[in-house]
Amino acid sequence: MDIDFEDTKLHRLCCSRAELRRTYGQRSGDGIAHRLGQLASVERLEDLRWLLVHCRVLRRGRRPRIGVEVEPALDLVVEALQDGPAQEPRAVVDWKEATAITIIAIETRP
Repeated sequence: MDIDFEDTKLHRLCCSRAELRRTYGQRSGDGIAHRLGQLASVERLEDLRWLLVHCRVLRRGRRPRIGVEVEPALDLVVEALQDGPAQEPRAVVDWKEATAITIIAIETRP
């Protein structure tokens, strides 16, 4: 799967395990790096189910967002891009067609 990032600051953070550890702690930083590796290794968003990755739709609408669980209180927030003429985000996530994502944020849950 192709992975893009919302901004360069998030890209730099996610590309450095040392920076992830410094920002989120060793366990969470390693978990984020591991989950990013899993996302990069699958062909489509649907394939995450075979890796037993918990995902949930956070927001519906013009640009739906998905929370990809890193650990029980930590999610990678992504927007799925689906095969099509312009690879644009769609109102409904088609898990079988999503071949690219944009990482929007790393968020903690209550």
